[in-house]
Amino acid sequence: MFHPAKTLSCSALAATLLALAPGSAHADDSFYVQKALHVQVADLDASSPADAATLYRRIREAARQVCDNGTSIDRDCVQRAVNDAVRTADRPLVTRLHAAIRL
Repeated sequence: MFHPAKTLSCSALAATLLALAPGSAHADDSFYVQKALHVQVADLDASSPADAATLYRRIREAARQVCDNGTSIDRDCVQRAVNDAVRTADRPLVTRLHAAIRL
């Protein structure tokens, strides 16, 4: 079982262009903004296939939320965020589920 106080962070790094004035932005005026959501894991037993699937669904939903720019969801961002969160979770059933879905 996961430690009761543990949460998993699902984050995405999005490149954002900093425009100093309309039409005056240059390629080197970029910066990065990181958005993160914490995924609740304390109520799950990741050694249970059903709970591993629940955790994976939570990770994917959090990734979609952090990669939503208000008008669309960046699929590459979602994939990177899910990959990072699955690696961070380091739970064999979740990792296997993720590998099977990516095929």
